[in-house]
Amino acid sequence: MYHPRYNYRYHNYYTPSYLRHRYYYRPYRYHYVYINGYWYPQRYLVSVTVPPVTVVDLHQSDDTVVIQQSDTQASRQMELIEQLMRDNQDNRRRAARDLAELPGPASTAALVDALINDAGFEVRREAARALEELADPMAYEVLYRSATMDINEEVQDAAEDAMDAIAKHYDRSTLLLSPQTPPMNTGLAELAEYLEDLRFGDDKTRKKAADKLDDYPGTQTVAALINVLINDYDDEVREEAAHSLGKLGDRAALGFLRTAQYDDPEDDVRKEAEKAIEKIYNTIQ
Repeated sequence: MYHPRYNYRYHNYYTPSYLRHRYYYRPYRYHYVYINGYWYPQRYLVSVTVPPVTVVDLHQSDDTVVIQQSDTQASRQMELIEQLMRDNQDNRRRAARDLAELPGPASTAALVDALINDAGFEVRREAARALEELADPMAYEVLYRSATMDINEEVQDAAEDAMDAIAKHYDRSTLLLSPQTPPMNTGLAELAEYLEDLRFGDDKTRKKAADKLDDYPGTQTVAALINVLINDYDDEVREEAAHSLGKLGDRAALGFLRTAQYDDPEDDVRKEAEKAIEKIYNTIQ
């Protein structure tokens, strides 16, 4: 149950009315700033061609203005993420392709998870191509791991193309964060079970899976937790994902944790994301 807040009918039917106000859309346009050796997203005002849009006068800093997509755009993004996580292979491939038209951390996080964890090589390849179009520097680290460790050459080539596209806009030396590449950690039965629970389980099951996954360091775990951190509807699951990412200490999660620190609607999740960032920095130092 990944994205009830991404589907109006599901959201209104299954979510208690006293909780609905907690779930809000975060489909903003982003640019990235280089802070203390890492790229982090900053929201900014852009011109868009799809009407209508609502500009909200909220400032993360003096030169940062939030732009909120139309309900149509937001709903479309959320439906695509749901399809990418739960639908058949052909629909997952199409969803990955279409997410390239909807930039932002939500799309990037879902595509990162699909790039690493989807069973279909065509879906992984399409996820890499979508990340190439998005040119999101937060995905660079995971793309590098896909380009070097994916078992399919077409996926490797697509990941390399995506890396090149990102490097055109950012200094390549600042994009690769980890001095050593963590393993893919494939082939572990318990890990596969927890990853499945994280994607398809109920709230309690997903929270337990997010907690247990910090015992399985590696790229598959990190990619799945990144997606949950950004896109899961349950605040306790997102909080647990942030906690586990902090314990894992994988630098590939830094940009996404920073996004959660600033943008998550729940204070507990924001605080846990901040703690996770501190843990990773301490690991680096």
